Amino acid sequence: MKIPLGAKILGAFGIIVFLALGAVVGMGNRFTHNEYYDFAVQRDMNRARAIAPFFGQWAYGAVEAIRRGREPDGSALSPLLLLGADWAGYSDRWEQMADSRDFHHHGGGYPPHRRSSQKPPPVERLLLTDANGRVLFNTVGYSGGSYLGTGTEVRYKRELVGYLYVGQMLSGAASDSETFFIRSAGIRTWVFTALVFLAAVLLGLLLTRHIVVPVKGLSAAAREVEDGTLSVRVPERRKDELGDLSRGFNSMTSSLEAADRQRRQIIANSAHELRTPVSLIRTRIEMMEEGVYPLNTENLAALARETDHLVELIEELKTLAVLESPDFTMKRDVLNLGELAASELESNRPAIARSGIEVLLRKDKGNVSVSGSTEKLRRLLKNLLANALRYAAGRIFITVGANANGAELRVEDDGPGIPEDKRTKIFERFFRLDPSRSRDSGGSGLGLAICREIVKAHGGEISVSQSPELGGAAFTVILPLVLK
Repeated sequence: MKIPLGAKILGAFGIIVFLALGAVVGMGNRFTHNEYYDFAVQRDMNRARAIAPFFGQWAYGAVEAIRRGREPDGSALSPLLLLGADWAGYSDRWEQMADSRDFHHHGGGYPPHRRSSQKPPPVERLLLTDANGRVLFNTVGYSGGSYLGTGTEVRYKRELVGYLYVGQMLSGAASDSETFFIRSAGIRTWVFTALVFLAAVLLGLLLTRHIVVPVKGLSAAAREVEDGTLSVRVPERRKDELGDLSRGFNSMTSSLEAADRQRRQIIANSAHELRTPVSLIRTRIEMMEEGVYPLNTENLAALARETDHLVELIEELKTLAVLESPDFTMKRDVLNLGELAASELESNRPAIARSGIEVLLRKDKGNVSVSGSTEKLRRLLKNLLANALRYAAGRIFITVGANANGAELRVEDDGPGIPEDKRTKIFERFFRLDPSRSRDSGGSGLGLAICREIVKAHGGEISVSQSPELGGAAFTVILPLVLK
């Protein structure tokens, strides 16, 4: 089953918030309960220490009564139990009661409770034991046997006669009001936590929508690209990572669209370039079959020239495809760029002589060495020289040297040059300055594209500008220099 991204994000966010709030509130309630319990214990210990002196005489009398086989008279403690919660606040009254004749009349007990029309306050949770832990008096239903903890000593005439436990000093002796307070606080905390959780879920819903909506847009756009619509774009308004993703997607689709246009253009140009020599060959053959042209050496030579053009174009396309392949590799050697230029120039002397153009090679006296393929660098020099011979009016300068950027090869001519607005396109496949796309005036349109790929394969750069000396085009190649 496919779970939407928004549901996953919202679910994960809700679980994290729920666990975090549950942990914080649970630990907070536990901490509050423990802190309150410690506070209550300390409070009741202080209360026990405040009233313990007033239980001494009664506890002594109770122990003596038990020794004689009689039950202690707990009713004598009624006035003390009805004094309310703030034991220490009634110390003056207890002292008056301890000095009264009624107190002594009851042999250590407190005066009996005087009837009153007012409702007496709640009976205090209290437990009094003798020195051995035997219960003398209790209001909590303690039956003995369980651990009581540390009680407050009760003395009579400096003699230890028992231990007093008040309120939380007795395990599990929290009053109903205290239990209600703790439970009510816990319930209110959990209710507030539930409201916070709902608010967090609503916030998470908005955040999820903020994330998922652009992702859905990207997904829909990707499906359009899959269907072949490369012109699709997504909004780039956001300034976060999703905005970067949108900009990256748009850049990718722009590149794909440009590549698709280029592919279509290559197919169209290739078809055009291949159709021209094939059409000429077919036309000549048909005319020779019909007797318009005689089947002689001259016409066969013309067919051979068109066939050579066709073979050359196919070889250039193949070379360009190999150079552009990501798997392309070549054998590298350390080469002297000046000697390589001189050798290639000498190989092209017949073509230079036929053109009647002066070609001058200028090179540094030092050793300008590069690492590369002899075959590919010869092809680079040949293509640049052929391009210069095609457009030069009378002179060509070939310069080889070294500078801070590396080894430099520059080919300049005194031709018409290249307009500045077309210099970025001059290295594209099948690009010609001549709109008529004539082979005689513009070649196949692949030579400079091959030059660019050869230079790129050697880790260099190629550019075109206006020659400062001759006024025509100046092609500059920078290659990494090998230092010896």
